[in-house]
Amino acid sequence: MILRLVPLWAVFLIPLAFWAPFEDAFKLPQSVLAVGFGLFLVLNWLNRPKTPRNIIAIPVLVFSASLFISSVCSGMFRVSDLTVFLSLSIGSIFLAVNQSSGRKIVSALILAGTISSLYSILQFTGLDLIPSPGTGAGLRPFSTMGNPDFLAAFLIGVLPLALIGFPRAGVLVKVVPVGSMFLALLLTQSRGAWLGMMAGLVSFPVLMKMIGITPRFSRKIAGGGLAILAIGLGFFYFNGQARERLAQTFNTGHFDAAGRLFMWKAGMGMIRENPVIGTGIGGFGRAYPVWHARGMANNPAFQWFYTENTHNDYLQIPAEMGLPLFGLLIWIWVIFICKALQMIRSGDRMALGILIGFISLQVDAVFNFPWYIIPTLAWFWIMLAVLAGKTEVITNEESILKKGLPGDIFRKGMALIVGLAVTFILLRNVQSNAWLKLSGDYLAVGRNQEARSCAAIALDRWGIWEAKSRAANNASLASYAMDDFISAEKYSILSLSFAPDMPASISQLALSRARLGRIGEAEKDCRDALALNPRQAEAWHVLGNLAYMRKDLKGALKAWERAFAENPSIPGLRQNLEVLRRGGKGKRG
Repeated sequence: MILRLVPLWAVFLIPLAFWAPFEDAFKLPQSVLAVGFGLFLVLNWLNRPKTPRNIIAIPVLVFSASLFISSVCSGMFRVSDLTVFLSLSIGSIFLAVNQSSGRKIVSALILAGTISSLYSILQFTGLDLIPSPGTGAGLRPFSTMGNPDFLAAFLIGVLPLALIGFPRAGVLVKVVPVGSMFLALLLTQSRGAWLGMMAGLVSFPVLMKMIGITPRFSRKIAGGGLAILAIGLGFFYFNGQARERLAQTFNTGHFDAAGRLFMWKAGMGMIRENPVIGTGIGGFGRAYPVWHARGMANNPAFQWFYTENTHNDYLQIPAEMGLPLFGLLIWIWVIFICKALQMIRSGDRMALGILIGFISLQVDAVFNFPWYIIPTLAWFWIMLAVLAGKTEVITNEESILKKGLPGDIFRKGMALIVGLAVTFILLRNVQSNAWLKLSGDYLAVGRNQEARSCAAIALDRWGIWEAKSRAANNASLASYAMDDFISAEKYSILSLSFAPDMPASISQLALSRARLGRIGEAEKDCRDALALNPRQAEAWHVLGNLAYMRKDLKGALKAWERAFAENPSIPGLRQNLEVLRRGGKGKRG
């Protein structure tokens, strides 16, 4: 019973675990839940005398092993991204599901999508009982996902399952999930998801012929499609924000479209520079500041922004994994499609819903990054396991009842050892994340000593899903606020050892060195930060301070004016400018 319930609870909770109250209450980030789910499946397999035959095992294992090797060779991969990807991909091999459990897993996905959709509708109406930053009446809701596009990506994968997967379900059972998900998709205003949903609708008639839908059912679907179209047109007619977002989509004069083109160029540049092993999974964000600096050299007026995604998975996946691994992933996609088509031809409507969801997500991947969102990533690997489980016959069940076999004892021993080791590692990581969050909370209210202590404890744990650079940077900020500039410098250097190309961290190092009287090193740090981001206000501010210390008032004025143009809210900056404009008379801020 427990072995059956754990996958259902994991499938249900993974989409909901982005919710800030969930993380704050349980200190359990979504990545840990996904990793725990994958490890549970593997450990469950270790406790079996024989492995079930499975058509997806070889391609998934080849892909996973290649991903691990290329990521380690790249040297820039993010441990959390690699761990989640491997846990879900390898876990799919061991999620051997028959048709009954497959239906239960799909039902858990639909339930999670319905709850998340209903909550997003509450957010849009302003009735959110636990409001999060960025939510409010009339604003794009993101429910439990942390971002409207994340929610939309998950919903376009689940909505076809709710609409098609259970033909015998009652009207009420279908109306609530389908209606709430469709309304939530409209409210998110995710253009990539809308295009994906349209692609799914276009592919639907072709796939209906394969499954032999009856004319009566076809008329129902056609009527439902017209109703959806009417609701969608009405939404765009009355919602000015939605019309504006559509207009910005192809307007390269607007930052929305121009920023995407900028990110796509950076992704293509990374592919050209390292086509074989890429930057390592999760490495795009670490390599991006350098590529952004190269782009700004040609267009200095372009707005600085940091991103961890290209907003095009067909560029980011080969940029991070390399072209050979991208080919292996396409191989798995083809297996997914073939398995779905095989089941559709046999009359399986659940497989029809799965394939339409897959098509919708692949179109969304042109404009967003569903392959880097844990709920949609989990959706794919779980649906692959469901499709494989529908056609594979699991044998040797009787051997499970045999006792005392040497192989059985060995597997149970291995399961116990691995389980204890994994439990210990996960506990250390949960502790790291809890202390890191506490450090940030203390820093925000000026309790700097506590903030630094908590950050130091977080550094002592193994924080694989939160870059250790954040903990070190928190410790540096707290030390600087306490005028402990030696410790501030030490922690800044440590932070940069984990993420060497972050302009804000380099500027923080410059501040510490300037206070220690090492003017030359501080100035070099500022120049390094500005080489990555010419619009880094803090670096300009420090450069102005250094020029003032050298009695170079013109240089100080120029640097401070540039800092003020980028960020007028820097403490003391306005007062410094007023002093210089009065000829240096008065007290600096």
